[in-house]
Amino acid sequence: MLYKTLRPLLMKGRMDAWHASYNAQEKKIKEERSWINKFKIKQPQATKQRSAQLEKLIKSEDYVKQPPFFGKPFRFRFPDAPRLSPEVADIKGLTHSYGEGTNRLFDEAELFIEKNDRIAVLGSNGSGKSTLLRLLTGKEDPDSGSAEIVGQNIVLKYFEQNQADALDLSKTVIETVQGSSNGQSYNELRALLGQFLFKGDAVEKKAEYLSGGEKARLSLCCMMLEPANLLILDEPTNQCVTMCIFN
Repeated sequence: MLYKTLRPLLMKGRMDAWHASYNAQEKKIKEERSWINKFKIKQPQATKQRSAQLEKLIKSEDYVKQPPFFGKPFRFRFPDAPRLSPEVADIKGLTHSYGEGTNRLFDEAELFIEKNDRIAVLGSNGSGKSTLLRLLTGKEDPDSGSAEIVGQNIVLKYFEQNQADALDLSKTVIETVQGSSNGQSYNELRALLGQFLFKGDAVEKKAEYLSGGEKARLSLCCMMLEPANLLILDEPTNQCVTMCIFN
């Protein structure tokens, strides 16, 4: 009982210490880089040595990584979609390759996806993560076997890596989400945009002036305004590939 009482305090203490170590380290690194930039012409040899030492520190095990951020939780409810069947998707004997068979990605792969499953597809670059999602959504045909959405009443939303390319660059951020709105009020749209880090005058910014990351966030925001009970997201944050099946 005492441990359960003290555990939150111990965790907070560790996180505080982690943040303090990281901030102190980053302050020293910033000061070191400032010195290097200031004296790189007058003392090239010294700045070269200190730059090498700095890079060595950053790549070493002694480097304190940035602590995770636990901010306000993201809360949003998708518009109601039809209740889907217990079975959602089925992959049977899937074999697929590129380069005339020299780069085989899948060999007799099997996967059955059910309602309420939440699946993360992990792997190194070129291992076939995006290809698997394209095969499952019918964007590509497999060499052999099958990958199909088999459920009933499926309302699929598929976020591709190049999803942001479909934006109308002449429209502002708020005009873009209003075009995808499913009856949400202006204030509701502004609140949602705020959760995607579009606040204040940023909502009046035209899509053509957004960064790649901002365009991806805006595309994902638009997707969340429409009903869906099956989401397939291909690197929406450029860090992970996830699949979510909702009731």
